Amino acid sequence: MIQAKEILENEVKKWGKVLQSFPKGEMGLTPDSVRNTPEFKEAKSQYNYWFNQMKKFNAVFFKTHKHAGFEYINGKRISIYKPIKVKA
Repeated sequence: MIQAKEILENEVKKWGKVLQSFPKGEMGLTPDSVRNTPEFKEAKSQYNYWFNQMKKFNAVFFKTHKHAGFEYINGKRISIYKPIKVKA
């Protein structure tokens, strides 16, 4: 189950980076000329698909495996925020 969650997270990150690679306008929005290209539409479609799959997975996973889900989240937090050793 955890491996499936990591695969979904990686796909969402991958397609999110693809979407971020498209040019932005002055206000940070993607211009209509870019949004109408087939490449952008495909990337947006893939991102939305994988994001929705991750939402569905999370809804089921955390209801049925609440304890394992919290262990996974806490493990990710620990790996991101490594404790700082303070010299006395």
